[in-house]
Amino acid sequence: MPTVVAPKRFLMMLFLLIPFSAMTRDEAISRIEESCRIIALEMMKVTPAARQLEDEETTADVVKAAYQLTVELEVIKKKLIKLKGRDDSSLL
Repeated sequence: MPTVVAPKRFLMMLFLLIPFSAMTRDEAISRIEESCRIIALEMMKVTPAARQLEDEETTADVVKAAYQLTVELEVIKKKLIKLKGRDDSSLL
């Protein structure tokens, strides 16, 4: 039976596995934006594929989860826009 890992613990484990290199704030923002863009493009493939599962309950759950992931990506993107706005306003 597979081991179930709590979401927060999983994210911390994932964070520790990702190679870390020092970068500027602008580089970090760019990397996050690019990652969000790639994830969003891949997520566009999930719903059409889910419709081919031929199981209504599973399809509904997959579509719902895909939607929730998309919402979370938008939260990240909005936070970055706000952060960039604060940085730009400090120059004025």
